[in-house]
Amino acid sequence: MNTFRKKTSEIDTDYEHVEGMCSDDSLEINGINIAEFSDEILLNILKYVPGHDLVHCVRRVCKKFDSLCLDKSLTSNVQLSREYQVSDNKVKEMIKELAGEIQTLSLSGCYWLSGSTIDQLSKCKCLVKLDLSGCRLTSLRLSKILSSLPSLRSLAIDINHGFDSNQLSSESKATLSQVKELKQTLYT
Repeated sequence: MNTFRKKTSEIDTDYEHVEGMCSDDSLEINGINIAEFSDEILLNILKYVPGHDLVHCVRRVCKKFDSLCLDKSLTSNVQLSREYQVSDNKVKEMIKELAGEIQTLSLSGCYWLSGSTIDQLSKCKCLVKLDLSGCRLTSLRLSKILSSLPSLRSLAIDINHGFDSNQLSSESKATLSQVKELKQTLYT
C-alpha cells in the first residue's frame, strides 16, 4: 500500500528539487489522483497537517495545494505547541507568510524559540488568542508584542524572575485591559 505520510525530518528541504519532482501526475496512486479530490475533501485532510509543514512543504507540491494550504480555514488557527522539529527560521518564514491570517496562535512549550522569533509576532495584527506559555519572554518583549496586537482577547504567558510590569508601555497596558482571558503562570 502506498502512503503520502512522511516524517517531517525526512522531508527534503531543497524546494527547487521538490518542485521539480512533483507534478499532478506524481500525485496519482492506483489510478487515483489526489489533486482531483474536491477542495472540501482536501481541506479536511490538510487540517491535520501542522501549519509549518503546510507552508514549507505541502504547498510546494502543486498549484492546487499551494492555494489550498493558504486557505483561511487552515491558516487562522496555528498550533506549534511542542513542535520540536520546527526551527526559528521556519517559524519566522511561516509568520511572514501568514501574519495577516493568523487569529489564534499557540507556541506553548516552544522554549527553544529565540527572542527575535518571538518578536515577529508583532506582525500578526489579527491575533485574538495567543499562548506563549513556556516561551522566553521578557517584560520589554511582551510590551512590544502587546502594543501591536489591539485585537487580542486571550493571552497565556509565564512570568519569570526579573519580569517588571513597570516596563510595559501604555499601548501594551491598553491591550491588556481588553483581554478577556488571561492565564499567567508565576515562576519564582
